[in-house]
Amino acid sequence: FFIMKLQPLSFLVGFLCLFTATIKAQTYGDFQNGSATQLRVAGGSSTSMPFINFERNTLANLQLKNIIGGGYLEIGVATNNGDFASLATSNDVVFRALGGNNDMIFALPDGTTSNNRAIRFTYNYKGLLTVMGSGKVGIGVADSRLLGADPFRLYVKGGIRTEQVKVDVHSNWPDYVFDPSYQLLSIHSLRNYIELNHHLPNVPSAKEIKENGNNLGEMDAILLEKIEELTLYTLQQQELIENLVKSNEAMKLQIENLSNNR
Repeated sequence: FFIMKLQPLSFLVGFLCLFTATIKAQTYGDFQNGSATQLRVAGGSSTSMPFINFERNTLANLQLKNIIGGGYLEIGVATNNGDFASLATSNDVVFRALGGNNDMIFALPDGTTSNNRAIRFTYNYKGLLTVMGSGKVGIGVADSRLLGADPFRLYVKGGIRTEQVKVDVHSNWPDYVFDPSYQLLSIHSLRNYIELNHHLPNVPSAKEIKENGNNLGEMDAILLEKIEELTLYTLQQQELIENLVKSNEAMKLQIENLSNNR
């Protein structure tokens, strides 16, 4: 019976302490300008301590501020075009970092052991942009595309339109074709290979491209190899044409000599 009396008493004392601490935390600070348009919840008895600022004047916003560090996060609802950000229009919600030149970072908890966790941007219950804990980024694609073991980092559905793409190539660039030791297939061997395989040597087949996609860096190197081989075939052909022309000129000269000696 004595223990039963102590438990409610302890609960009541704890609740009163918590309530008192809560009230103190909420009432410390200031209602500025003598109105209820701004409420500041501070973390201590000094105005230099971090605080949370709720404000409703001409703009609705929430400020999470650390005065010591000088930077703070502001969440605002634009009343007019250009409020909080130049691209904002009326009623847009804007997140912005103010004070100093610090970055705005969206982060998963440090020490996360699962690569399946993600930061997501969605609209109408559909994923627009997903950043996985593994570092893979998806735009308009399902998570299953981002959970594979392949080494790619960016997945986009619907195409990419840009003015310039630069691909780092780590394979051997095909200048080796012009090396004197390069073994160029004969025309007859090339014809036989095409008739048997229906594509050029060292070029992926249509089936392989459909299954594995088109690696731009590798394909550019392969196409350049074929262009350089074609250049060698053209040079060989030109040499053959020049020899035929010389032979034809010699034959014409012999015919003329025979005609003149009659």
